[in-house]
Amino acid sequence: MYRECFLNIYKYHCKEVNLLVIVVDVNPIWWGQRAQSDCELNKQVTLPKCIDAVMIMGNSHLFMGRNNKLAVIASHLQER
Repeated sequence: MYRECFLNIYKYHCKEVNLLVIVVDVNPIWWGQRAQSDCELNKQVTLPKCIDAVMIMGNSHLFMGRNNKLAVIASHLQER
């Protein structure tokens, strides 16, 4: 009975696909102004650290299930 229950749960989760979409603001002007501000917290949060955190979160999501999908979008507003 337990085996049948486990197999039913496994079949259900194998069919389920979860897509995680992460949008990262990579505007160099914003990140540069943030780094040059007087606030100590702003100096600690840098773009490379943010990308590292996104990679950790994305890998964790992918690790949770073989059918999980991940999309990372870098957003940059270019003024003309």
